[in-house]
Amino acid sequence: MAEQPAIQQEDGGSSPAPSLQIFLRDLWVVEDPEFDKSSQFVETYHYTHSVKGMTASYCFLIRHKVTERVLGAAIFGIPGQVQTERKYSDNGNLKLLELRRLVLLDEAPRNSESTVLGIMFRLLREKGIQRILSYSDPNEIRAAHPDGKHTGLIYRATGFHRVKEVKKAKAIWWNGKRYPIRNLDQYNNYHEEPENWHQFPPERRLIRNEKCPVTKKNPSGRRDVWIIKDPTERIGIAKKLHQALKDGKAEMKIEAGKIAYVKDLDPGLPYFDAPRQTPAPLMTKPEAKRRIQKAWQVYQTAEKRGLEFGKICSMAGELSDVLGEIPKATATYWLERYKKCNVDFSKSKTSEPESSFYTEPPTIPSLDITLTSENLDDTRCLSMAQERLTFVEGKIHLLIGAKNDPAYDSAKIEKVLQTYRRALQNFSNFISQGLEHLERNGIK
Repeated sequence: MAEQPAIQQEDGGSSPAPSLQIFLRDLWVVEDPEFDKSSQFVETYHYTHSVKGMTASYCFLIRHKVTERVLGAAIFGIPGQVQTERKYSDNGNLKLLELRRLVLLDEAPRNSESTVLGIMFRLLREKGIQRILSYSDPNEIRAAHPDGKHTGLIYRATGFHRVKEVKKAKAIWWNGKRYPIRNLDQYNNYHEEPENWHQFPPERRLIRNEKCPVTKKNPSGRRDVWIIKDPTERIGIAKKLHQALKDGKAEMKIEAGKIAYVKDLDPGLPYFDAPRQTPAPLMTKPEAKRRIQKAWQVYQTAEKRGLEFGKICSMAGELSDVLGEIPKATATYWLERYKKCNVDFSKSKTSEPESSFYTEPPTIPSLDITLTSENLDDTRCLSMAQERLTFVEGKIHLLIGAKNDPAYDSAKIEKVLQTYRRALQNFSNFISQGLEHLERNGIK
């Protein structure tokens, strides 16, 4: 039998289910212009079992070339929130779509997701799409994944860039189903002014201008929507959720935020090239747990700064799996501080000018400052100075610890430490003069 083309339009064939081994070469990506079959497949097999609230732009089915059996589906559409679309489309300068749903049957061969996504991206690029946005939900358990959660393994494998981790958010669980918190605040939309519009106070009335299909009556593709933010105007699901929470039949939970990924389809755009791969953890999970707990105890009892604790965190891989009772925010903070301080002073043949590190500070001119009621008690400059000096102290701590390490150039480290010493001596003189000036004026 002649091989069918890898890409062709939906032909409405039947979907028998013969038992035969499937290979990557058997996958056939088919566009679904009517959206109906892809939507049905997603509602049946995707873990959300829902396509509600989505504006689909392009849908695809993954079929077996020979049997035409449907093995998966994908839905691309406009992002659900206007501010999200504006942010990731560079204020409308880029043609952006969000990968809203992707699902394949378990019997599809390994690497099927990356294979079919590559085909879909080529198709979308031919249609003028420049950027793809997608989210992974770490609340979704994935036993087959290395970290046991849906954290974007497929996106990373296909060259997406991880751009943001959304903060923790509330969600409502009712009758075994999850509802986003925004469902509580959904109201009827009117495409013309409702009769009872002026019966409500101004703070409850909202007129929003939004996109709409271009027609002869509306060639601009924009229209006004009238919204009344009153409990009586909530849509059906919002009323049911409010009542379920009131009756104690629904529960509100705090969940981990989603992770945003972006991939550009055009060369020259910032997210076109695959991101640099994150190095594998330097420790196994049990070893990471043990060393992090030990470093945490040292940090709490003996270590003045948490840079050594941050160093261990940088070697431990996914922190959520090894921290235990240690606050993740604290671990992340010292991890980032360690990364900032951890400058590579490895042996190098490159010579640097003597003046490249530090120059003596110039004479400070008189400051042209006018005191006002707004800036009278503004002491932010002190916080900034303290932050930078804390960074310097941590950097010196690392440099001294690396002096005897053969992996680093000790002469270069000695030179940098001398530079820090001269700078700190100057700072010390400034501080002494400032204290003397305050004491002479009775400030003690």
